[in-house]
Order: sequence, then C-alpha cells, then structure tokens
Amino acid sequence: MNESLNELLADIKARLQKGEYKNEEHVRLSLVARVLQGLGWNIWNPIEVNTEFVVVPNEDSKKVDVALFLRPFVPTVFVEIKAVGQMHGKLPATELQMRNYNRDNQAMFTVITDGRNWRFYLSSAGGEFSRRCFKTFDLLTDDLEEVETSLSAFLRKSEIENARQKAEDYLKLNQIQRTAEDCLPEARRKISEPPYPSLPASLVSLVCEKGFSITQDEAVKFIKEADERKPPVPTAYQTTQTPTPYSDSRPESEKKTGKLALIVGLAKAGKNENQIQAEIKSQYGPLSNNTMYIIGREWRRVNGCLRQWGARKSNLNCNEAWEKKALTPKDDIAIVSNKSTGGKMAFVDALLMAKGGSRKTKTEIVELYLKEFPDVKEKTAKNTVSWAATTMKKRTGKESNHLPKG
Repeated sequence: MNESLNELLADIKARLQKGEYKNEEHVRLSLVARVLQGLGWNIWNPIEVNTEFVVVPNEDSKKVDVALFLRPFVPTVFVEIKAVGQMHGKLPATELQMRNYNRDNQAMFTVITDGRNWRFYLSSAGGEFSRRCFKTFDLLTDDLEEVETSLSAFLRKSEIENARQKAEDYLKLNQIQRTAEDCLPEARRKISEPPYPSLPASLVSLVCEKGFSITQDEAVKFIKEADERKPPVPTAYQTTQTPTPYSDSRPESEKKTGKLALIVGLAKAGKNENQIQAEIKSQYGPLSNNTMYIIGREWRRVNGCLRQWGARKSNLNCNEAWEKKALTPKDDIAIVSNKSTGGKMAFVDALLMAKGGSRKTKTEIVELYLKEFPDVKEKTAKNTVSWAATTMKKRTGKESNHLPKG
C-alpha cells in the first residue's frame, strides 16, 4: 500500500496514543523503519540501512542502532533508538555515547528518538554535543505538517545531501536564542543602572558582546516569549484596595514579571518603601543593593514621584518635597532623616538643587548619600551623584546648583 508521509505519521500518532509500541524493538521495527521507508530509504538493503552498525571495526561494543548510508563506507546519519518515554531520562548519557561514536566515525547528522520525541544533531558542529542539537519535535503534540516538513528536510534520502546548510542555519539560530536566554538576567539588571537603557537595547548589546547579532525587534520577541514561559505572580499579593492612579507607558516587553511585578503590585496597593522591603525580604531573602534601588525607583514611579525621561509629569514630584527641605543650612538634618519622603535619586537631586547656605559640593553630597543609605557602595554613590548632576537639566528642567570643588 502506497501511503503519503502525512498519512503514515497520522497512523503512527494514533498508535502512540493507544500505547501500542511496548518496547525499543517495537519502536525500531514498526515505527522508525516505517518512517525511514516513507522517506525513501531502502530498509531491506543492509548496505543502505545498516542496523547494529559497528562504528569501529573490531570493537563490537560500539554499535549504533541504525546507520544510513548514501555511499558505501561513509555514514550519513546515525539513529539511536529508545523505548517510548525512555529518552529524556537517558539523554545526557546517550548524547555522550553519540559524541564518542562520531569521534570514531563521523556521520553528518545524528538522530536520537523514542518514536515520539525526535532530536536532530549536526555531528560536525563544535562544543558540547547537546549544543549541536538544531531541531526537535514531538510527534504527539506538534503539528503533523510541521513534523513532515522537518523529516523531509533533514532525513529524506533525496534531500539530505543538501540539508547541511539548513541545519547550520537552524543551529546558529538556536545558539543565538541560548545566548539571549543566558544574557537576559544581566540585561534586566542593567536597566536599573545609569544610563538606564531599555530592556531590548540592553539585551541587544549583551548578545553582541557574545559574538552574535540580533535586531531590536528580535530582542522584543525573545523577551516576550521568555516572560510568557515564567509562572504568574502569586495571587496572595493582590488587593481590593483602590490603587494610586498609575499609567505605565513602557513597551509590553519591559513590563515587570516575577519579583519586579510583586514590587510594583505592592507599591500600587499603597505600601511604603519599608513595607515593600520587608515583604520582598520575606519572600526572596536578604536584599541586594540593586533590589533596594529598584524598590525605591518603582515606588516613586507608581506614586507619581519620578519624571519619565524627556517628559514632565503633571502631578507632585518627590524632588519638590526634598527641595523644600534643602532651603537653609538648619534643614540639612531634616533632609537626611526624612527617608520616607522619597528614594535615593530624589534625595540626591534635592541636594544638587539646594540653595543658599545649603549648597554642597558633589563630594559632600556623596558623603551625605552614603550616610543616609549605608547599603550603597562608595563607587556607586559617586557614579550616581556625578550622573545626576550631569543629567539634571535634561531630567528635571532645572540646573544643578551644587558648589564647585573647592
């Protein structure tokens, strides 16, 4: 009976759903061999489809379940087969085994499958063998047309000689995705530090440092997909209290998830900075300097105490509250003691805009900053004060009023 590949795959899927493939031999003979035949391989010719292929002559211990040959003596594909559901638990050991086989007698592609899950590797690629995987699919859950396309592209006898370049392209894309995933935590940290880049811009920069190139749109797409993979914020922190009016104009890709979402939620629920710090500490352990800064920044943003870069906010700005405290020398103590009025940047800006006898040099402002916020490192304090003074006009519309260095 001549059946199309799609019909063949649909029948195999139905048999997988019924649990008809009971062991590894069932998968090898009734599933894998059937797929190979549908892809144009002559499974009755042991020169072309060699089962229990001895990788190294006279070393009987090194045998591949199935080796496919376009030409005699030069393997094109190694196929390692497991019983249904038995692949993932043994995957690291199987990948190590296939790496060793390919060292002794390299095939262009390596396939590891349990009939349901299929993994394709470019054997000649560098690095760990697990990183050579360029294509995977699940015969039960993935669209059968996409499965058919993948099998035809990388395992059909008539197409396989031209498949290397496509495999290399897929592998490069996977490497970029893995690099972006590795860089994302660092990118999220950098958006909280001067010069406060957007999350996509930060990710693009870090990925480029690793030797890969991605566009801003690709970074946005990856961030969105990464956010969708994260678990939702626990509902225990939701509140029926009417939140402070708040508008977040940032792109969807930069809206907060995880710990940041909890910080924003608590701020919108009317909690002050100390209460938010206590809650975050109880959930995530000791607070880092970066987390302390983010709590202050998000509290100010939610409560209308932070101007968006390049635009003035119409409601009360925390800097104005600090500024009122910085008019005369006798009010210096009030400035450094009233931590609840605003966060670190509001504190620094108020000192930079102080008038009359309350004016300070940048060095003096750093000293007051360190005294008020002892968790901040000296280098960070110096950088923050310097950056705040340099960008004061752009951020607030006012000139920095600090004293020149004496």
